[in-house]
This record gives sequence, C-alpha cells and structure tokens, in this order.
Amino acid sequence: MGNGTRAGTASEATATFPYWRRNLWAACAAQFILMAAIQLIMPFLALFIHQELGIQDIRHVELWAGAIQSSNMLMAALMSPVWGALADRYGRKVMVLRASAAVGVFSVLAGLVRNVHELLAVRLLMGVFSGFGATAVALVGTGTPPQYLGYALGILSTGQLAGIVFGPLLGGALAPVVGYRATFLITGLLSLGACLLVAILVRENFVPVPRAQAEPLRAQLRGVAAVPGLLSVFGVLLMAQVANSSAGPQLSLFVLELTGDPDHAASLAGVAFAAAGLGSALTAPLLGRRADSLGCKPTLTLALAGAALLVLPQALVHKVWQLVILRLGLGVFVGGILPTANALVGHLTPRERRATAYGLTSSATFMGNFLGPMLGGLVVASFGLRAIFLFTGALLLSNLLWVSLTVRDPARPMSPAKRSAQAEPEQLS
Repeated sequence: MGNGTRAGTASEATATFPYWRRNLWAACAAQFILMAAIQLIMPFLALFIHQELGIQDIRHVELWAGAIQSSNMLMAALMSPVWGALADRYGRKVMVLRASAAVGVFSVLAGLVRNVHELLAVRLLMGVFSGFGATAVALVGTGTPPQYLGYALGILSTGQLAGIVFGPLLGGALAPVVGYRATFLITGLLSLGACLLVAILVRENFVPVPRAQAEPLRAQLRGVAAVPGLLSVFGVLLMAQVANSSAGPQLSLFVLELTGDPDHAASLAGVAFAAAGLGSALTAPLLGRRADSLGCKPTLTLALAGAALLVLPQALVHKVWQLVILRLGLGVFVGGILPTANALVGHLTPRERRATAYGLTSSATFMGNFLGPMLGGLVVASFGLRAIFLFTGALLLSNLLWVSLTVRDPARPMSPAKRSAQAEPEQLS
C-alpha cells in the first residue's frame, strides 16, 4: 500500500514536470560555478584598486571598494523585478542564459579597466544586466512539483552558498600566481562556462506570451505586488539579509580584538566566515524539505529563532574557537531562511507570475546586502564591536515577530505517504 502510493506520487510528479530533477541539478551546478566566479575577486578588490588603478590613500581605497561593491547590489535590487517580469513573458531559461553571459562579459571588461571610474561603471552595468540568482530560482521554482519545492530550492541555495565559500578561497590562491587582471578573465570564463552548462542541460517547456496578449510591464509588477502575503515575505527577506550581512565587514576587526594578532586576524576571520557558510550549505536542503512536510511558516519560525539564539552569545565570546562554533551553528539555521521563504513565494504566487514574484523578492535580498554593511558600520561606530551581534539578534527576533504576525502559509503539511515519497527521491533516468 505504502509503496504503491509512494510510486504513484513520484510518477505523477515526473509526468507533470518531466525535467525537474535534471534542471535542478544543472541549475545548482551553474549557481555554484557562477557564485564562486563572482567571489574570486573579493579577496583582492581593494588591493587591485590600490596597486593597479592608482588610488594611493588607503581611506579612499576603502571608500571606492565599498562603493563598487554596494553599487552592484543596488542596481541588481532595482532591476531584479524587471528581469523577473521578462522571464514570465519570454521564458526563464533564456533569462538565466542572459544573466550568466552578462556576468561573464562584464567580468572580462573589469579586468581591462584603466581607472577606478571605469571599474565602477562596469560593476554598475553588471548589476543592471545580471540577476542570475533570481532567474535561477524562478527556473527551478516554476518547474518543480509543489510537494518538492522547499527541497529543490534548498538544493539550489546550497550551490549558491558553496560557491560563496569556495570562491574567495580560490581567488586568494589564484591572484598571487596569475595576477589580478588574469583572475578577472578567469571569472569571466567560468561565468560563460555556467552559461554553457545551462544551455546544454536545462530543458524548459515554455510558450512565450504573444505580444498582443502581454500585460504592460508596470501592470505585471503591480499585479504580483498585490498577491496577498507576498509583501510580507519581502519584509522577511529584507530583514533577514540585513541581519546576515551587517556583521560581515566587522568580523575581522572583532577577531583582531579577540586575538591581538594582526598577522593572523584575516585568516581566522576567514575561518569564521567559512564556518557560517558551511553550516548553511549543509542544512539548506534539510530545512527546505522540512518546509515541504511541516509548512513554511513553522520552518521560518524555527530558523529565525535558532539564528537569534546563536548570534546573541557571540557578543560574549573571548576566544576565536568559541566564535567559530557559534558561527557554524548560526549558519545551520540561517541556511533555512532563504529556501523556505522562496518556497513560500512559490506557494503564494500563480505559476505564470512566479518569475516576477521571485524578481521582486530577490530585490529584498539585494537591498539587504546593500543596507546591512552600512547599518552594521553605524552600530559599531556608535556602540562598539560587540554591539553588532546584539543588533543582529534584535533584527532576527523582530523578523520572527513579523513572521508570526504577518506571514500567511498556504502550504499544508504533507500526508505521511507524500512525506515518505519525498524521503526517497527518485533517481534520474
């Protein structure tokens, strides 16, 4: 009886979404490659500005590095809803290809710039034309059976997080060997490789909307923004990403305060960064799967509560190993927030509007990445380094309250048969 039901559930999913597993793993691999490629330049961006582009004053170097990084996030936040709406109109695969190709082209151009103004312009244009993450989520989120949505988006998130952890390690090793400009070229080639991977492996049965029937772009965005409950999820993602990114730029200074060793502070801070990323990468699919079986709202509540409980004690640590353990635990819970929120968006939004919805919520993530470091810097400047962890914990607890008061969870917990079917994912043929 159980086996028959399990086989039936898996067969129905395969019949309705025949390529969902193939597309998921292809998108996950492309996400890993692209995020690793983008992160290659992070370890040496300030050094490139200082040594290659002629900015000598270290204070000006820091300002330019911050402006170049944040401008990319800001433009991506502004443009993600537009690309999402175009994906609903012309297809999600074509938008993934466009985004990955744009990252490749602009990365190569960044390696050819002659001054910091040209680098800023290239990074601005990259933010305008990229948006791979939102379009990849839309591709997977519209082509996956509803009962597997949290699991699939968790797998996709793992590819993203693993790339974010691995990329700086690879970039830090490559740059001294091949040079800064050659590393930009490698970033571009890897990005174009991700584009080729999607082009070959991903299959999408999509019929473009006829021009005569297409809604105006503004009406399309307004219609999605009016979906009941969607703006609540926008708030969840914005607050979560502000909390997640606020402590990052201050972490190396905090490690220096703990150790008093300037020679090893950067490498130890890297370990603390990697610990959080590793925890998130390992647990994102597991918590995404829990969202499929228990519901999105309870899973979000668990993830936010666990993250808050593990970030607050970081203000009290006196040893680096204590910080690393707490950062690992923090990552375990933070890893569930993004895939669960994206699964909730998928359940709230009609399939034909889902890419537009993911573009809108992706704006919240980019805006959080833009605002988080600035707010974190203000907190540290006003109250000291340890206050950043109290600020982050307060944001997570506020987010938890926001979820409990505003989030509507249309997804119902799975039946035991469906949960059993999900526990044994079918193999790719």
